[in-house]
Amino acid sequence: MIKRKKFTFILVLAIICLVISLSFAFSLVLSTINKQNNMKFDDDYDGIIPYQSPLKHIKMGVGNIADNGCGILSLYNILVLENKAEKLSTIVSKFEKTGLNIYGVWGTNPISLMNVLKSYSFKVNYYFDVKYFEEKSKASKYNILVYVSLFEQVGHYQLFYDYNEEENSFQCLVPKYKTSLENLMDETKNYFRFLITVN
Repeated sequence: MIKRKKFTFILVLAIICLVISLSFAFSLVLSTINKQNNMKFDDDYDGIIPYQSPLKHIKMGVGNIADNGCGILSLYNILVLENKAEKLSTIVSKFEKTGLNIYGVWGTNPISLMNVLKSYSFKVNYYFDVKYFEEKSKASKYNILVYVSLFEQVGHYQLFYDYNEEENSFQCLVPKYKTSLENLMDETKNYFRFLITVN
């Protein structure tokens, strides 16, 4: 009986290791294929990308930037604004190895996004309590409001920055418009939300 339990445990462990290995190998192959495709378009993008919807041709995981790339575009646009621009194909490739949720079907992993931001020497914090959102966002150089609802299958990274005290508004990208934090909070009130601040 003990031997059988030990054998079952070893078998389950071996299957888990095999699945992880195959998943990692699939991610690497997919990343290589996508990078070859995406590099063809690198010269088309050298500034802010305000909308993700036209980017169906930029592959990300098993999908594309238009459908699931708001997190990657938030990072890309921050780098452009900071004069640290990287090729879009390079940024996508960084996330494809370990930073996508279900091969990009559910977009970018927020922990990976924060880690990549830190790798560019940004100071990154996050807040779950909405009562701190206004104070922290007005004091930060860049902000990303992350909101998600599994029931409605909605999720988005909303980059906003450049607080204008006179107008009480921020510049927003993806999509691009000026808005107040109050409007953003009202539009997302039915979703789970947290705020990432970037300085």
